[in-house]
Amino acid sequence: MQLNVFEPYEGTFYNHCLATKSINVSSNKELVIPITVKTSTFFKITFDGVPFFIYAQPNDSLYFNATVLGDTPPVNTNWIHLTGSNAKGILLFNHQFNYPYPISKFTPIFNLFEQKNLNLPDLKKNLIIIINTYTHPYDSLYHENKITESFRNAIGIQFKAILMDEFLKPFIRKRIKEIHFISADISKANILQMAEELQKPFNIAVSKCVLGTFYVSSYLCLKYMNVNKLQTDNDIKDSTFKINNNTYIFSNTFVPTLYATDNIKTNLIGNYMIAAIILFPESVTKSDLAIFNHLAPNNYYLKILQNKYSFNNTQAGIDSNPNIKFIDTSKKINSINDLIALNKGKRLYIDIWATWCAPCIQELNSYQFIDSTLFKLKINKLFISIDNYSNYNNWVKTAKKYSLDGTHLIANKNLIDNLQEKIYGKNSFEIPRYIIVDENGQILNLKAERPSSGGKLIAELNNYFK
Repeated sequence: MQLNVFEPYEGTFYNHCLATKSINVSSNKELVIPITVKTSTFFKITFDGVPFFIYAQPNDSLYFNATVLGDTPPVNTNWIHLTGSNAKGILLFNHQFNYPYPISKFTPIFNLFEQKNLNLPDLKKNLIIIINTYTHPYDSLYHENKITESFRNAIGIQFKAILMDEFLKPFIRKRIKEIHFISADISKANILQMAEELQKPFNIAVSKCVLGTFYVSSYLCLKYMNVNKLQTDNDIKDSTFKINNNTYIFSNTFVPTLYATDNIKTNLIGNYMIAAIILFPESVTKSDLAIFNHLAPNNYYLKILQNKYSFNNTQAGIDSNPNIKFIDTSKKINSINDLIALNKGKRLYIDIWATWCAPCIQELNSYQFIDSTLFKLKINKLFISIDNYSNYNNWVKTAKKYSLDGTHLIANKNLIDNLQEKIYGKNSFEIPRYIIVDENGQILNLKAERPSSGGKLIAELNNYFK
């Protein structure tokens, strides 16, 4: 199996999608992996794509033992043994945030979104209560001398970054009039000010946190929208640069990062571009790289980005996979029953996803471990994307890139509304989501195991289709 270590870059910024160590690990083999930590910070280890977050300080010694069961790691923390001064706190953080599904850990924020007409003081009070709910257990561990003070402080910053990033998303994606949990007199400028009061985005301590980049990016996006009087992030336009009498276009995805302070701008753009070019390859253009070089000549990230850009373009000419079928978007498929009827007589494993959803993309690599079981049990894969139609080309490229044999469609608004009602009910629309349907059109499981669960999903499928 593959072990990847994602280290801090120069002790300042978490190097989001750039593995600095990648090791093939065989069973029953002990490895000693030296990692130089220049400052107290979080970093990430992944085992075949399953992440685990670790906190380390200079001169720390951490002993990490993981037992892998079956073909892929199980998605829980029972297989991990960790020792060190902050071991209990590290395990608690991974349990609180990371397992079993990161998105499910934001329930208190989603519950806040269900309220109506909160004024600014009450909104801030609610956010502080939510943050304290996550961080309070670490105060107890600290007073019991089971974690260090620096770890407790870092955890406070980490959770604020995670929760504030999730909180800001509706204000980025929706018009202010469409956000019903706030009172009518609250503006996006008010929300920006409150975010700054709860967690200053350009505090160097935020940039050291493994998940701080997301909060900074969301904050900058909202700030850019507010300054330019834009309603949603869909209104953000590309930016034009004149460099040596040549005109270059900076993609709208990265434009808000230009508002970052100079001391973190290069690292922020670099991290953001590396994440983008791995998850959404076509989102980074040659023009983007030229502008990035103009802003920060010969910076650390450019060589990595240029190599990845060249690789992606050599892959562009690969023949399409005949086993990947895209449903004509003009077809009126307005409900899950329409989809089941369209696949009458077929067993289905349904994957609800989107190209912009990082956990969804991560799961796509795991189909290689279950495809043989799906084939043996005559189960067809059906991929329902909730992307906007403006992202059509990226949707098609992603399906081909990951060789996602099966049927694909982009859900229209009616289908999304029907999925919300039939699949999620009053709960938040969380993705990825997996559904099992038998050949008679009966839904057997509305919340099936993920592809990355490996043996768990295989056992579930064998139980249904003996």
